Amino acid sequence: MAAGVSVGTSVGTSVGVSAARASAHRPEKRGQWRRGSRIGCDLSPGHAHALAAGAPPGGCDSPGRALPYATGRAFGCGRPASPHRNRSKEATMLYTGSCHCGKVRFEVEGEIDGACACNCSMCARKGSLLWFVPRDALRLQTPDEDIATYLFNKHVIRHRFCPTCGIHPFAEGTDPKGNAMAAVNLRCVDGVDLDALSVRHFDGRAL
Repeated sequence: MAAGVSVGTSVGTSVGVSAARASAHRPEKRGQWRRGSRIGCDLSPGHAHALAAGAPPGGCDSPGRALPYATGRAFGCGRPASPHRNRSKEATMLYTGSCHCGKVRFEVEGEIDGACACNCSMCARKGSLLWFVPRDALRLQTPDEDIATYLFNKHVIRHRFCPTCGIHPFAEGTDPKGNAMAAVNLRCVDGVDLDALSVRHFDGRAL
């Protein structure tokens, strides 16, 4: 199926984004990719616990699959970013971020306690370090219609990027329960010491 790019187009999608707490004591060694048939970069929304096996290769939009936040704990890509979790002022911070040229700007609220790196066909090319948050924690400082959208395969994830410089600051959609979620590229967030984060690697390419 051909990929699609749009600017300022509303696309009805069913997307999920997974997240879970990254280990504070034993960060994954760089270059070590964790495998597993029960988890994946694109998992079936039909399973009660959003776990599926046999995802086809190709990336974070494998046909008929979504990225549920509930699966994040299984492979440790940061704390589960449940939309219903209380956000205390003491436990969260407000971050700012942007694309390279600054046309796409945003604010995001939450606690960054880890990041996820995936080697699927899409994530490997973008080189993102992902932080998963409820969509309402991400506030755009740029009109939505000025941000381009890339879709491929089943068009289940809205990969948002700047039409001027091409940088992908985030992706968005909904999880299997209908909760709006966002995957923020931490490389686009200001003032984050990426070297200090525990990064968990997920072998999306093996699915």
